[in-house]
Amino acid sequence: MLGDAEADPVKILATSAAVAQWNADRLPSDQVSTENGCIVNTSARWPLIIDPQLQGIAWLRNKESGEERNLQIVRLG
Repeated sequence: MLGDAEADPVKILATSAAVAQWNADRLPSDQVSTENGCIVNTSARWPLIIDPQLQGIAWLRNKESGEERNLQIVRLG
C-alpha cells in the first residue's frame, strides 16, 4: 500500500523533460493531454487517437516529422 501518497502515471511514464518537449511540439499542457502523450509514447502498438479538436494530430505531425521517421498520414474515406 502506498499510504497517503497517490501514484502519478505521468511521473511514472515520462520525465519532465519529455513533457516539456511534447509541449514544444504543440501538445497542449493540460493534464489529460499530458496523460494521453504518455500513453502514445509508451504504447507497444499504435494507439487509437480520437481527436475532435485536431490538437493530437498537430502534435504527432511535429513530433514525427523528421525525414528519418518516415511519417505517413492515412485518412479513412
